[in-house]
Amino acid sequence: MVGAPKMLTFRYLDKLEPYNSIGKRLRMLNLVKKAIDDTVLFQLIQKLDSVKELILHSCRYLSNIKISSSTLEVCSIVYCGLLVEATFNVPKLLSLALSEQYRLPRLSFESVSSQCRISINYDYIWHNGEQLIHFRRSLIELNDQVVDLTLPRICQGLRPATGIDHLPTPEIENLILRYSAYTPTDTYSSCDDIFWVCWPKNLTVEYKVPTSKIVEEQVPWETYQIYLERVSHEC
Repeated sequence: MVGAPKMLTFRYLDKLEPYNSIGKRLRMLNLVKKAIDDTVLFQLIQKLDSVKELILHSCRYLSNIKISSSTLEVCSIVYCGLLVEATFNVPKLLSLALSEQYRLPRLSFESVSSQCRISINYDYIWHNGEQLIHFRRSLIELNDQVVDLTLPRICQGLRPATGIDHLPTPEIENLILRYSAYTPTDTYSSCDDIFWVCWPKNLTVEYKVPTSKIVEEQVPWETYQIYLERVSHEC
């Protein structure tokens, strides 16, 4: 690509270009629907000396990735369905966002900024207890990180009677619960189900009542801030 060293943003769409053509001044790399595997991604990031933002969107061949960069500050992972593990050696990372993932991948951090925030956004409900257990366990592993979580709701009755109840409930920074009037009534969460999954320092409920299903996306969310106090049962 002629003039690539002057580029600040590069949208990686059709086919993988030679690494050296991307340019050392690249600030943002956006990989959309790419047939890129774990090894190629690792090698590519290593060759970008100035990249600050990485977006992985619908990269279906990524499964166990490692991202190592001395400059990266923002990373977004969207709809990478086979991703099961992600390791970060990114000392300047300030924001990691995951959305539209069927399962939350296991996240590990070799090096990360103390100011890093992890944002997890799920748009659908878990339909079985196994997924809920996996998600709770993943949050427990992130207990040393600042986590913001957005959920539509959790199905009632999915909380397993046994399993990992002996583990402490993971604490997260912020939890946003979203409800719509067009959600089936049997899917609304009970407080016990929610607080079994995680305990938020701050809880926000967003609710909207559209006049019809067709205009649901056009109706703004009404926001309610709920203040919680965690009571200790220790003697």
